[in-house]
Amino acid sequence: MFFFRPKKIIFKGRSGLIFKPNKNESYYIDSEMLNGKYDIVIYIDSIRKQPKNIELSLDKKNEISQLLLQELKNQGLKFIVR
Repeated sequence: MFFFRPKKIIFKGRSGLIFKPNKNESYYIDSEMLNGKYDIVIYIDSIRKQPKNIELSLDKKNEISQLLLQELKNQGLKFIVR
């Protein structure tokens, strides 16, 4: 029997991603895929809670960004934070 981990990061084409740190939370984050030294640029100020596009406090954005950056590292992606 195989068990699959749910995807925590869903890339929305060349720009934007959905980050799901757990099954009850979902965040939209502006990003751009890159070709070169880095794989992706993440715009931390753009983090919004889904599905209602709720603006977050700076502390919550920092908390979510740390979880996201750790997951990107786990997936072997090189990133820039803006």
